[in-house]
Amino acid sequence: MKNIKKYLSIIAILVFYIFVFCKCEKEPEPEPEPEPIPTPFSFTSLTAEDDTLSFPETTKLTAVATGEELSYVWIPEKGDIIGDGNTVYYAPSACTVFNTTITCKVSNENNSATKEITVYVQ
Repeated sequence: MKNIKKYLSIIAILVFYIFVFCKCEKEPEPEPEPEPIPTPFSFTSLTAEDDTLSFPETTKLTAVATGEELSYVWIPEKGDIIGDGNTVYYAPSACTVFNTTITCKVSNENNSATKEITVYVQ
């Protein structure tokens, strides 16, 4: 009986030392992914592939802009816009002659900018 008490005492002391002197190290938590830096808003340019047209020719218009979740609104003075997004086609109407202006508005949740381009229709 004395030996059992002796062994239990030794085991209790060992368990105590294990908990007190042995540190259980946790694995370090992974660092969170850094938030992506948003691209600043900028409407850089508005260009026409051809700036002189004859009816019924069309020309490709391209708006160059940077930023998050951009939307594009195209407004022709006369004629039609074919397509959407940053690249569209302009088709003058039969009654479009001389200079005509096409406006492009680029926007996102916090910003907007507008540019115009003139196309000559002969």
